[in-house]
Amino acid sequence: MELLTKKSLNSLFLPGGVILLGSILLLDTKWIALSQSGVTFFYYAAFVAAGLLAWRFHSTRILFSVVVLLIGHHAVQFYAQRGAGLGLVAFEAIALLIPLNFAFLTFFTERGDEGRTLLWFLILLFFESVFVAAAARPEQPAPSFLHFAFIRSYHSHLPQPAILMFAASLCLLLVRFVQFHRAIDSGMFWSLIMAWLGFQAGATGKPGTAYFGAAALALAGSIIENTYSLAYNDELTGLHSRRSFNDASFRLKPPYAVAVVDIDHFKSINDNYGHDTGDQVLRLVASKLARVGGGGEAFRVGGCD
Repeated sequence: MELLTKKSLNSLFLPGGVILLGSILLLDTKWIALSQSGVTFFYYAAFVAAGLLAWRFHSTRILFSVVVLLIGHHAVQFYAQRGAGLGLVAFEAIALLIPLNFAFLTFFTERGDEGRTLLWFLILLFFESVFVAAAARPEQPAPSFLHFAFIRSYHSHLPQPAILMFAASLCLLLVRFVQFHRAIDSGMFWSLIMAWLGFQAGATGKPGTAYFGAAALALAGSIIENTYSLAYNDELTGLHSRRSFNDASFRLKPPYAVAVVDIDHFKSINDNYGHDTGDQVLRLVASKLARVGGGGEAFRVGGCD
């Protein structure tokens, strides 16, 4: 599978996997004593950076993911201050809704009618806010489905319905990455894992806040990785682009060989069968060229018919 290629693995694990590893090393091993003010500064800096980058590069899915994490985390903190009972119900509800939102956002388009997309997103947040407020009303039993135990002998800080929703959403994001190899799917995948760890740490306090900040940082990193990918990789074929070819040509040392591949009568394919078919032909040829061995690399230089 293409997922197992070096390029795909780099795209999957960088930078989200590195951020996750660094977060675990800092928070779980306690190598560095983190002050509350330092964690708070990191938290807001990560969210501001992720929001600004998503807005600047018109990444609707990342911007909405940032909003979901920020609102969800602050809602958990708000209800926790109102009492342990209300805080627990809100914790269970929001832990279920955040991965559900990430699953919904997986199908949101990055481009298109932004006003309509924003409207649907705001409607979704409104109904979810009403649900959390209704579930966490004082002197009312919590909805049983929020903490239903599918496996009686299994105990975790997170209720089992939320764990299942996290697992399902993570699987969906991983499948989307395998299909499309987009840095945004990878960033959302690692961000959701860190949100999971944040809930496992209780969501509030230094560890929980730090993990949510790291989740926002993973989203910010995915924007940077996606921008790099667009600059150095051809979006249609997935091969390295002309800019990558120019950079690689400066690093060449003899002996080396350069082979140029052209598709005969490619214009007639577009004219007779349409550009969609022509794109499929390009992707098919590119998938074969990408398998070059012996340390070779394939590039799509373009510009010639």
